[in-house]
Amino acid sequence: MAGDLPFSIQWRGPANPRHAGAQIMEHIVPMFRQGGYEIAERKPDQLVLRRRMSEFAEFLMRNKLLTPTQVTIAMTDRGDHSLTEVYGVAPQPIRAALARLSM
Repeated sequence: MAGDLPFSIQWRGPANPRHAGAQIMEHIVPMFRQGGYEIAERKPDQLVLRRRMSEFAEFLMRNKLLTPTQVTIAMTDRGDHSLTEVYGVAPQPIRAALARLSM
């Protein structure tokens, strides 16, 4: 479906957390940056990306009339592999690209 919609997707990655994190930064974060998202929060096992907004949208958000469009990328070490989960709200082109990555 077109438009900004909620989604959730997950896939297995390398066991080494550094390699898994490098893959996220190389393959996933750039597609969100192209879609107007910026890294808003960064932890060792999680990134939160928020879409840049116009001044008017920021005004609405400050006054709790608009919820920011954001995506969380969480990585969990499962011993023999990592589990990457990406969820939040994103436009159709990003959701489709993530679906192709999970195949």
